[in-house]
Amino acid sequence: MRRQTPLLLLTLLSAALAGLALFQHRQIDRLHAQLAEALAQSTAITTQEPAELAMVREVERLKAELEDVRTQAVATPPAAASTRQRQESTLMDEMANMIENNPAMSEMVTAQQRSTMEVLYRRLAEQYDFAPEEREYFYDLLLARQMGRVNFGLLGMRSSVTDEERAAALQQMQETEAQMREDLRTFLNSEEDMAAFNYFEDTLGIRMELDGLAGNLRNTGEPLGADTYNQLVDVIHETRRQYPFTSTFVTDPNNSDLTRINEANIDTYATEMRQANELVAQAVVPYLTPAQLEVFRRNQEQQLVLQIGQFRMAAQMFGGQGE
Repeated sequence: MRRQTPLLLLTLLSAALAGLALFQHRQIDRLHAQLAEALAQSTAITTQEPAELAMVREVERLKAELEDVRTQAVATPPAAASTRQRQESTLMDEMANMIENNPAMSEMVTAQQRSTMEVLYRRLAEQYDFAPEEREYFYDLLLARQMGRVNFGLLGMRSSVTDEERAAALQQMQETEAQMREDLRTFLNSEEDMAAFNYFEDTLGIRMELDGLAGNLRNTGEPLGADTYNQLVDVIHETRRQYPFTSTFVTDPNNSDLTRINEANIDTYATEMRQANELVAQAVVPYLTPAQLEVFRRNQEQQLVLQIGQFRMAAQMFGGQGE
């Protein structure tokens, strides 16, 4: 059985929030710096608000309103619960509309997802030793699939989506995935290279963890070597594969039903992953120095806390209530 980090679920959640995250991490600080510089230079400021700043303010307004609605839910009488839910759904619809229908936002989301693909699959592209134009086509294939996931994630934000619309969107996303893999197989023209791609994707969550570890070790005087990196991928993958997970986040990682993300499932995943991580920490002892192992353990917990935070956000957004 293939046991993977629940990367697809996290990808879909990230896709649904792509525009918001883009603004938060790339635009707001830059715009604030630009405004501060403009004020310092006593530059004349027009009464028309810059378009990008207007979008930032709108996203922040929606976030604030959504948080207010959820904060008030604690004291909401049962009779008013449906009103609160309608308010929250309306705000989610507005945010999805902003990401989907604003050309500038759509362009930025696409550029952000392209950059993400280049970062995540850089090591594999280097392993394939592509020519420049081959590398571009490889990333084009990955981006096409990723944007299909983005569209599905945005659909999940909408309160008005029907079961039929969700099923149709899921089928379209699956067809995009199948087409991408068919095109990739033709492009690679090698079963060995295709197997390398499959293994890379199976271990992509692990590689993301190790990339964080490598960054944390870079300035310690004990950096993570390439050979050690690859050995850790194999050891962690095998150790987790043998762990008897019951969490469907791991046993059914390609299930894209975001409504199954609820507190009970999150707690099960967190408990089992911490147990598996302890086994992993023991298994990697032969490959790391004591100082590296300490950083490794700390990085494991940080990554898990980040995942749990993303899942809890999804539970709030998509209303998962079941067991």
